[in-house]
Amino acid sequence: AMVKRQVFTDHHVDVLGVALNRVPRALQPAVTGGQLRAMFEKEGLAFAGGIPDDPLLSTVRLDEVRAALGASVLCGGGKVNGSGKPGASPLDKEFSDIIVASHRVEELLELLDDRAAAGLPPALVITSQDRQDIVLALVAAQVSQRGVPVSGVLLTQAGHAPTGKRYMRDVAARIIKGLEGGAGAYQGAVMPVLSTDRHILDVLGALRAQGSAILPSSSRKISQCKVLFERHLDAEEVMVQLRRALPHTTAMTPKMFMHNIKTKCAKNPQHIVLPESSDPRILAAAAEVTARGLARVTLLGDTARVTAEAKKLGLDLAGVAIVDPLTSDAVERYAGALVEARKSKGLTRDQAHDQVTHDINMFGVMMVACGDADGMVSGAMHTTAATIRPAMQVLKAAGNPVVSSVFFMCLPDKVLVYGDCAV
Repeated sequence: AMVKRQVFTDHHVDVLGVALNRVPRALQPAVTGGQLRAMFEKEGLAFAGGIPDDPLLSTVRLDEVRAALGASVLCGGGKVNGSGKPGASPLDKEFSDIIVASHRVEELLELLDDRAAAGLPPALVITSQDRQDIVLALVAAQVSQRGVPVSGVLLTQAGHAPTGKRYMRDVAARIIKGLEGGAGAYQGAVMPVLSTDRHILDVLGALRAQGSAILPSSSRKISQCKVLFERHLDAEEVMVQLRRALPHTTAMTPKMFMHNIKTKCAKNPQHIVLPESSDPRILAAAAEVTARGLARVTLLGDTARVTAEAKKLGLDLAGVAIVDPLTSDAVERYAGALVEARKSKGLTRDQAHDQVTHDINMFGVMMVACGDADGMVSGAMHTTAATIRPAMQVLKAAGNPVVSSVFFMCLPDKVLVYGDCAV
């Protein structure tokens, strides 16, 4: 039903415009075709557009499950491997299906493989606390680049009253814990494993009654909301109405600061290389930046490994380029350019070749130096020194012998600029 502008005026409400949310796909032509805009404008209401219903926003995240069940995290909820820094939580992962695993291990793996082949999203696997065979098999599948993807595993009461035996908190838990922190050869994301002492029927009932939500920690859902807003709403129309309704202000809030930067990026997308593809935060950032059209992104690393990690994390890397420095055709060209840049230091061809292929930051810097990228962003898994040393050696500005740094700190109500604090 159409709402007349007079209804809002009578209640002293300023109307900036009308935006529709969760528009069924079947009605999208009416939104994009102009029929709705004409109807609203006839009533004196500016029409900003309609956001389509998106299946991702209807899914439930693992940390929502943990909170609802009071479940404990046995593994997969900690820091990013090898970085020593807290990262995007592996529990910030959605699932749309639940699989109750009472199967034999091989049957479960075949079922999950069939789901992946059919393009279905990763599911939450629920099984008993005494099925260590299933847990270890799924963990092995996650370590393998060809393994079947799952969002996580939820362990429930073992079918009888809890005893002193702690099941997954023993041998299997130690094995899985050994994968975390990057101590071994495996550097990827560790599959989340949750545990509750509630009976499986109780758990299924609770999950059936649980609705989806968008929480402050729902980073993937929030990112998707931003993508939908930018694609389907006329932000300029909203801003025009805001300027008319609000007095002019010179205050720069963090939200406006970030909005202005992203608007400028979207108008002139640059090619940015991200060397640290083994960090889940970097993979998530690459997917979001590409989806929002803010930059053209290249990730550095083994293509199969990067693709497999993104698949485990439920990330869509469509449009993101992946370059492996060990196999890239540009290695020899970059090595030659590095020799020329460092000839005053006596750098040999073999030394340059070794640096380009084994120093991921140097490869990224050479992409910039040779015009194959406009910029490089690094430092999530590397120290400041390891990040900027290649740039200081290769990327130089004539007449500027001093290197400086600037970073922005977005506080709740203002933005501060800090200079010379990192370099």
